[in-house]
Amino acid sequence: MKKTNTSAELAVNFQHFAQEAEHEPVLIDAESDDPLVMITLREYHRLLELGRRVYATHDLPEHLVQAIHDAKPSVESARFNHEWDERD
Repeated sequence: MKKTNTSAELAVNFQHFAQEAEHEPVLIDAESDDPLVMITLREYHRLLELGRRVYATHDLPEHLVQAIHDAKPSVESARFNHEWDERD
């Protein structure tokens, strides 16, 4: 794993870490349970645009649980029915 820098190091060498963040994320220990990550604004926007959200099943919002429950398989999915039948 990449070296985690202290917030004191960041304060003293900000320009150095800002230049490093142009090429790769910079980890900063802010004396909390979770280190901070310094990235460029361009990278931040790129990550925002990925538009994906991943949930653990126990964290799914109710509207997604309901959507999964109500989902119907497509007509095209029938071609895979034999895979289910072969399990027995």
